[in-house]
Amino acid sequence: MNKKQYNDLKKDLEAVFAKHKFNPCALPVKGQREVEKQITERVFYEYYHPATYGSKTIFDEFTRSYDLKLVWARNSSRVKYYQLDPYEVASIAPDYCPVTGAILDYGIGNHQITDNSYFRPGIDHIVAVGNGGVKFGDIKNIQIVSQHYNTIKNFGSEIEAIKWVAFELNQNT
Repeated sequence: MNKKQYNDLKKDLEAVFAKHKFNPCALPVKGQREVEKQITERVFYEYYHPATYGSKTIFDEFTRSYDLKLVWARNSSRVKYYQLDPYEVASIAPDYCPVTGAILDYGIGNHQITDNSYFRPGIDHIVAVGNGGVKFGDIKNIQIVSQHYNTIKNFGSEIEAIKWVAFELNQNT
């Protein structure tokens, strides 16, 4: 397939998605509703615990705000590695993954509901570093998505996703 054929295929897929009002966020995975219910009904652990809060300072901050996004961002090794301000990261962190539509579980330690990457938040560079995106310290090049999606984005490609759809369609004919 040459580049023109590929671009034409993408346009055709866009047209099909628009025609059928395809919304990937409206397609829950098996068990998603049950995990999301657990996340939304989480009971906060109100005692200092290093694995849950990281430090007494973060615990004290949590008891004032009850903001798990900030606890997650303050403890995230990726936030530190990418030299991001955890307060800025917490401020852009969505409740739902913008790709999958699943509720994100920002809990760590005793607050963590699941280790399933579909529900765990991850840091994604909007413009990949390999494509000229800024790697360190640029909140404008960061979005929070599920670790699951971020792994697919990092190690997959659009053409691989299209191949998978074609494979699935051929299995059902």
